[in-house]
Amino acid sequence: MLLTLLDALVDGIVSSSHARTDDTGDDPNVLVVSQKYPPENGGNAARIGDLTRHMTEDADVTVLAPPPCYPPTAFEWSWKRARTETRDGVRVHRLWAVQLRGTDPSFLERMAYYLTFAVHACLWLCWHRREFDVVVTTSPPIFTGFGAFPVHLLGSITWVVDIRDLWIDVSADLGFIDDDGLAARLSRRYRELELRRADLLTVTSPGTTEQLREQYDFETPVSLVPNGVDTRRFRPAGDVAVDREASDRRRSTHTHPEVATSGSGASQAPTEVDLIYTGNLGYAQDLETCIRALSHTERAVTLRIVGDGDRRDALEELAVEVGVDEQVEFTGLVDRETVPDLLTDARIGLAPLEDRESLSYAVPTKLYEYMACGLPVLATGRGQIERHVDDSGAGVVAADDPAAVAAVIDDLLDDEQVRREYGRRGREFVTDQYDRRAIARSFAADLDRLSST
Repeated sequence: MLLTLLDALVDGIVSSSHARTDDTGDDPNVLVVSQKYPPENGGNAARIGDLTRHMTEDADVTVLAPPPCYPPTAFEWSWKRARTETRDGVRVHRLWAVQLRGTDPSFLERMAYYLTFAVHACLWLCWHRREFDVVVTTSPPIFTGFGAFPVHLLGSITWVVDIRDLWIDVSADLGFIDDDGLAARLSRRYRELELRRADLLTVTSPGTTEQLREQYDFETPVSLVPNGVDTRRFRPAGDVAVDREASDRRRSTHTHPEVATSGSGASQAPTEVDLIYTGNLGYAQDLETCIRALSHTERAVTLRIVGDGDRRDALEELAVEVGVDEQVEFTGLVDRETVPDLLTDARIGLAPLEDRESLSYAVPTKLYEYMACGLPVLATGRGQIERHVDDSGAGVVAADDPAAVAAVIDDLLDDEQVRREYGRRGREFVTDQYDRRAIARSFAADLDRLSST
């Protein structure tokens, strides 16, 4: 009954044509609604941060985001209803929301965090809707779309839904929600309404489009906006190109400091390691297989794990259990600016995904970053990650088995020439096709055309 009423409510609203704002400037006024944004750490915040920063070359960009809270220990609780800051040329409006305080929050805590921001964003946008030509809601979580949905139905704004993750399906597959439960069914019904009503959908990989069309009936056009990488910041060791933009950014003053390194390796200078992993330590990443593989290699292979997440404690316990804890370094979260240097201090980049159909669309940002730094890639998983590694010729996709992963590690460490060739191919691949600045400028041009029609 509830699902039927939701459909009836939407179908009963008569939408009018979208009108461009009275702004007389040439650049479109773009609002981006995101649950994560720098100085928060993590791939999602970095992607949206870089995308909006580069879009300012061709658009007037504003971001709506909640107060930063990741990692939880790096930020104080904020009680301010709203505050505005400028970051890398982007206006950022921080709207109050419940902030997460623990590393593995409960379901109710997560929902409070998502929904309080969604409601606040919706109210803010209803008041400020005339100021923007386009609103981009980026997910996960899917609740970011709540802010634009009612305004769009009234014909007040052009709406772009940016889908970076098939959040509902992955959550169900990993056991966080019941696949047939009310939460999953309501979420999928809302997702279908969103897919049908938006003016444009953007996805990070072709596999995302394929899976969406298998599940949902919609005719909205889809555009590819891949994760990509800033190839001027992420580059091979010995590259003497001057990154003026990154240098200027480090000298600039922000409202909030960057997130500093936490963990046992925080005060130590980086040392060369055999393997490196950067990113979330979550349930979709197959780091367990990689840690177990260390006990099967022919030599004492060293692994540096850079990042944090729900699975960190379990992974540290596993390293002790397997007897490789002396070979594994957990650095915790680090300043984003230090990641390129950490990558160039490694020989192989790990991009392990769980071998699940629900994750076959995924192409982790770390994959592009490894390639940009000339690192050979060792990946696990299926689907898009396999295609990217094969198309680029930048590495090897191994079976999700410790012995199989160990065999690939041994082969790569035994042949420096092969590693260099993989690294060269990967660098060429991302420079030609996945430079984040070029992706952002192309996206801004698409938004300009969309809002002008």
